[in-house]
Amino acid sequence: MGYQSKGSMRLAGGKSPFDTRVYEVDKDPKRLFIIFTEGVATEQKYFIALSKSKNLKDNIDIKVLDRWKKNSGRSNQYYIIQDIINYINDIDSIEDCDKKKFIAYFTQIVEGCNYDTLMNVSQKIPKLAKKYPNLISATNHIQQQLLSVATVTTYNKDFDKICIVMDRDKHSFSQEQYDQVIELCNENDFYLGISNPCFEFFLLLHLDDLLSEDRIEILENEKNGKKTLVEFLLDKKMKEVLDLSFHKTNYNVDYFIENYEIGKKNIGNYSTKNTELKNNVGTSLFFILEQLLK
Repeated sequence: MGYQSKGSMRLAGGKSPFDTRVYEVDKDPKRLFIIFTEGVATEQKYFIALSKSKNLKDNIDIKVLDRWKKNSGRSNQYYIIQDIINYINDIDSIEDCDKKKFIAYFTQIVEGCNYDTLMNVSQKIPKLAKKYPNLISATNHIQQQLLSVATVTTYNKDFDKICIVMDRDKHSFSQEQYDQVIELCNENDFYLGISNPCFEFFLLLHLDDLLSEDRIEILENEKNGKKTLVEFLLDKKMKEVLDLSFHKTNYNVDYFIENYEIGKKNIGNYSTKNTELKNNVGTSLFFILEQLLK
């Protein structure tokens, strides 16, 4: 698959669909941060917990969305950005009356409804799926799909923010693609949080400054058995500090959120700008967290 030409992957112009949120008079609206993550286990678990944390700023609302339906199995970071842009543009093209249906059906399912309403909704959703096959799939979690569409529909591009969290992962993320990812995110005004070599390094900084570790070995992050070096170090440090093991789908997320200031201090020893993270150990995630945490 060839690369898109510069500028060809921007969000669609024209009338914005992101103007449906109701703002209360004399009350500051919450700023919505939509989080898309490359990984669907460790990263999502962190940001879902963050969305419920008492440390979250009062004027911030976080929604962690599952990967877009089409090409959801792709892991190459450049194509992930393309997929997100295409997904948002597909929602941009939804007819106004159908945007309201997506929101209404999701609300009815989540908040609860009587038997007749449930039966009515179950008959209408397949019609939306047929009309918008890139947005709704019969084989995937329907509630999450409706949430994703309904959330992006209410997104205000001049006020809210889309954040994309991914690993550097030089094995699947070429030098050229890295530059293109940064360019696409800048063009579309996305926040991009990259960790080199991986998200687990970001977590590690909440436990240790890692200055005693070989930086080249961290950057290479070779796998030994079932764990990469960084996963091994994270598991080791968690056992020392918390007497707990690290598992991608089950770890003490609250500890990392509560100790954000330690991680923020330790990142001072590493690269924090996306332009520098192509070949250097570090993470730009703390910039995003500064916007979210008290």
